[in-house]
Amino acid sequence: MNGHLDELARGLAPILAFFLICQPIRNHPTIGVGRRLGHVNEVEVKWHTLNAIAREVSVQRLKQTSSEWVQAHSLAANYHARHFRAKQILHVERLAGSFAELRYHLYQAGRLGELEAAYPEAGVSPMATLLIPPDEIQNLSPDFLIGHDRQSGGYAKALQKRVFPQSKRVHFIHTAPEEIEPSKPSRSGTAAKRGEERVKEQKDQAKDAVLIVGVGPRLAREFGNHVHGAGYAPVHELNPGFDLDDETPDVAAPVTLPPGVVCLVLGRADDYELKGLDLAAESMGAVADSWKPMVLPKLVVRGAPEGKGDELFKKLRGDIHSKRPLPITVREFSDNLEAIQNDLRGASLLLMPSCVEGFGLVAMEAICRGVPVLVSEQSGIAEILPHGARDNILPTRPDALTPLDAEWTKTWAEAIARILNGRDTAFAAARKLKLEMAAKYTWRDAIRGFLKALGVPTP
Repeated sequence: MNGHLDELARGLAPILAFFLICQPIRNHPTIGVGRRLGHVNEVEVKWHTLNAIAREVSVQRLKQTSSEWVQAHSLAANYHARHFRAKQILHVERLAGSFAELRYHLYQAGRLGELEAAYPEAGVSPMATLLIPPDEIQNLSPDFLIGHDRQSGGYAKALQKRVFPQSKRVHFIHTAPEEIEPSKPSRSGTAAKRGEERVKEQKDQAKDAVLIVGVGPRLAREFGNHVHGAGYAPVHELNPGFDLDDETPDVAAPVTLPPGVVCLVLGRADDYELKGLDLAAESMGAVADSWKPMVLPKLVVRGAPEGKGDELFKKLRGDIHSKRPLPITVREFSDNLEAIQNDLRGASLLLMPSCVEGFGLVAMEAICRGVPVLVSEQSGIAEILPHGARDNILPTRPDALTPLDAEWTKTWAEAIARILNGRDTAFAAARKLKLEMAAKYTWRDAIRGFLKALGVPTP
């Protein structure tokens, strides 16, 4: 009897594994943008959804057997490929997410070559497959194509010329190269040249677009200056909505504090000085020296490049000059929304001490969760915070090549200590800020303004 059960289990293993891993990639850019733009592309997860912990344990167990792991991803790839093999496509709006899933599972199964071989230009990178979409996509007639800065702006422009000449194109701006390049010391000496080249690339991509969109006031203003009077489309300022339903606090519910005291920094730590990690470390060291309770606050940094966590830890430790050893936790960079939300749930304060920040989406995420924030005055989000949140906006050095001034460290340390020593007050103020921002900046208004700028009628 047991032999039959074992045989049955072996037969079902890859199928069960398929259900474990064949769930939407919530952190894929295509789906992530959909979530932020009015839930346009959000994938519904219903009957095949597992408890998150059970799924993670099962997936880790599955990874121990490489053949079953590959087989499961192969089954998942076949599942997602069905959308592109069907004679009739019923849900066109889901194709972008399905294509992202297909590429991911083909890669995990070692079958990415099948995707490349399906196109005339064999051997192209997965991102470049955007230029040679499946026949089902080519038969569509989209009204607009949207490109995002250097990530997909060039692809959108090329795709418009090659496949969809009848479609109009929108170009989003997410960075200000001439502001951020000088804040990358590893590239000192070439910052001016690189910044100018990156701006030229942005302008080339934005040329002939019917609308240019800057995320937040700072980016819209900066790029607007670059193209002013040069025959480009208007630059529209889009401020993201703070009214995410799943993160709106219940005003009647009591404010609850995380058990431990954690200061969180989110962002790509390979741009160490640009993100102000040295300022965060020095400021936290000063807080540790004046901290009265026995248990010190902890500095958590999410953003280490893959395999570079130990190196980042040592660098942070070297910038903390405190008599008491401040606890530090380093986590690798992730664009997984669930991981970021878990980080924020355990945080008592989010720090964004960047030299410059085009907008500051990490601060937006924290505000949406009702987590206290301290942000750089050289950020887009600082320009839209209400007057009552002025104490949450702090000065930083103008660029990473400028040595840290003791006065900046003192200012940040005092603000951090004020919030951590009065967490009840800080979290109450954070909830008030969240509700105020959610009332003023809604996704409905953001989308209606965007469509109006495009000349699309809205109900």
